[in-house]
Amino acid sequence: MKRSSRRISSATAAATGLCAFILLSSLAFCSGLWTRYKYTLSRQDKGGMYPGASPVWDVGTLPDVSMYFEPTIHYQLNSTEADAEWAALVPTNGGIVHVGPERQPFMLSVFHQLRCLDILRRAYISHAEEPDAVAVHCLNYIRQMVLCRRDTILEPVVDIGSAHAVQAWRTLTCKDWRKVYEAHAQQGTSDPRSEPVAIVGSGVAGLITAYTLLRDGFTDVKILTRDLRVGGVWATNRIYPGLYLNKYETFFLSVIFRLRLIDSVHGEYRLSPLEMPAPSSADGRLSGDDMAQYMARFTDMYLQDRIEFGLDISNIRRGSNGQGWLLDVRNVHAGEQETRSFTRMVVCTGGCDVPKLPANLHADKALATGFKGLVFHSVDFGPKLQDLTASVPLQDTEGSSSLGSSIVVIGGGKSAQDIAAYLANEGRAVTVVCPNLDAFTAGPKPLPDFIRKSRLLSLFSPHIHLRTKLERFLHTTWVGQKTVEFMWNGLVDSSFKAVNVPEDSPLRNTVSPFWHIRINDEGVPRNNGFHALALARKINVITPAHAVGFSEDGQSVTLDDGRSIRASAVVLATGYQSSWSSLFEADTAEELGLNPHPAETSSDYHWDYTSLSNPPPLHPYAKKWSSSIYRGLVPSKNIARRDFAVNGACVSPNNGYTLEVASHWISSYFLGDPMRLPETPEAALAETDRAAAWLRTRYPEVPTALNSSQTGYLAFWTWPQHVDDLLEDMGLAVMRSGGNGLTWPFKVIDLKEIAHLKEERDAKRPARNAA
Repeated sequence: MKRSSRRISSATAAATGLCAFILLSSLAFCSGLWTRYKYTLSRQDKGGMYPGASPVWDVGTLPDVSMYFEPTIHYQLNSTEADAEWAALVPTNGGIVHVGPERQPFMLSVFHQLRCLDILRRAYISHAEEPDAVAVHCLNYIRQMVLCRRDTILEPVVDIGSAHAVQAWRTLTCKDWRKVYEAHAQQGTSDPRSEPVAIVGSGVAGLITAYTLLRDGFTDVKILTRDLRVGGVWATNRIYPGLYLNKYETFFLSVIFRLRLIDSVHGEYRLSPLEMPAPSSADGRLSGDDMAQYMARFTDMYLQDRIEFGLDISNIRRGSNGQGWLLDVRNVHAGEQETRSFTRMVVCTGGCDVPKLPANLHADKALATGFKGLVFHSVDFGPKLQDLTASVPLQDTEGSSSLGSSIVVIGGGKSAQDIAAYLANEGRAVTVVCPNLDAFTAGPKPLPDFIRKSRLLSLFSPHIHLRTKLERFLHTTWVGQKTVEFMWNGLVDSSFKAVNVPEDSPLRNTVSPFWHIRINDEGVPRNNGFHALALARKINVITPAHAVGFSEDGQSVTLDDGRSIRASAVVLATGYQSSWSSLFEADTAEELGLNPHPAETSSDYHWDYTSLSNPPPLHPYAKKWSSSIYRGLVPSKNIARRDFAVNGACVSPNNGYTLEVASHWISSYFLGDPMRLPETPEAALAETDRAAAWLRTRYPEVPTALNSSQTGYLAFWTWPQHVDDLLEDMGLAVMRSGGNGLTWPFKVIDLKEIAHLKEERDAKRPARNAA
């Protein structure tokens, strides 16, 4: 039976407060009993977090003390003083202690129980109609711990029928739990910043994570990478001619004005500590070379002697007794192999490293069928370019190959389009085969910063929660829905018109820029760009179509409709698979919680957003599986241990800003700072399930769990809102661009807003410790 107003009577409050106080006292008493025994670990049951019998922390012998149980004016249910008193029962780091030779983190049971009492108290006074998952956990945990303590003290019954049937007030002999607090405080002097941290991957995510940790005082930080240069996908050995950044430049309301997100605008695809030089290209676009040089300069200035190159990392696993991290390291040049140990680990390998190769189009399959041309993935386009151009003849003056064949590029994404455009501009015949093409945005001229660098576009895409009245209007009302539809339809139409794409052109077979994350920016269209070349018939585009294998003639690629396309070479721009599979053995990935888990299809997860009416069909893989990565940063199973994180698994068009804020989140997490975090792995998984349900609703065609190292979370158009969520987790200010009720959507988003996050986080710590 629901109550419209949940009023707590004085009798109920008194009874509840009494029971809570008795339980609090008994738990404190029992904590003394349980902390008398030595810390021991058994290695018998490999499935547990600490195999075998539960370990108990050694704080020495606790003396007996007499305590009179009596009513108190403190620890009430609902008051400002009560909040502070209950919070003060648990140390500021959550009651974590580090034990054993590798300092494995544990939470003391007494502090866990006290924290649970506070959670139950807050749940009781919250007026929530639905049970809170953490409160349910606490209720069961307290129940089982009380039974486990089996307290057999006899309490006299004074009035069976009254609210206070048992006389609880009396003197008892307890263990002095003050010694537990003292021992915890003494152990708390151990500083996690002196413990070694490994960062795997030297891309943008790895570099900014290392920089932030070092600034926060971590003294032993190492970046380990297989590459020979920094930059990840921007490393000099991976870039190729014609590689330019996506700008995500878009039209809004057709010809009214245009927005451009700051990811690719010169000076903004960067990190706050270092300005970016002017781009080398004449049209002002950032090239792959520009990015490679920027990453190298950042490393020279801030990360000297922190990076070890040419290391093949494998078999990342828990250390002895399940503490810390071990990883096998092989020097790719010297061939030497060793095992290294670290206390904490950040994996920054991203999702654009390990090629996804369809079995029927693999080079081995080509060889078996007698195909004579080169076959390779787009990730190898740079290294293979010279061999490709040497083996494929130029087109003749009429625009066809002398052999009647072309280089077949399989895929419709940005890499496929860039590669096709480069080869066509070099005089090679090119055919692109794909189910559909990336959406794109284009326009005749750039717009002022207050339009192209503001939050405005993000407001026309719904977020998992709607923070502002404008967002609620746009996504929960009929008028708002029509406004959103008008904007996105205008964006698509104006972009097609900007590059003169006819109504019946296959170039119109694109994904929806609203429902998908495959969106590229053409900016001001170029005569030598992909779409211009396709319209000029210098690139043959076959879509919708799937390449299903190589023909028996050894010279062609077969399509799903039975056609054969003569091919002099095949470039597979078919995407990527998880970079984590080569780093973790299967059992470690499962234990850590990196693997996808079955999708939770509960009807409890529902968003009544009018802007999300009439969605496209749900991808079959998304229907079955969900990512297990909380916030795209921490495996849910490992949330309480604060010794493992990932950065670079969140899709955002503003990588510099997003990755930098995420690095601060990770550093606070490692430091043990108070944060808005789930209390338990179960609660973290519940939050992750909710986020997964949201992403299935928002982007039904994108299977996030298919490559969690790349799509652990999809911020994309709403990256400013996602960043606000991370800032709020750290207790920091959100919506930092400023402005008033009318101007805030147009305020420029600038990296200067986050340049002093370290100082803001530092300033929070004394205040929290004092509280």
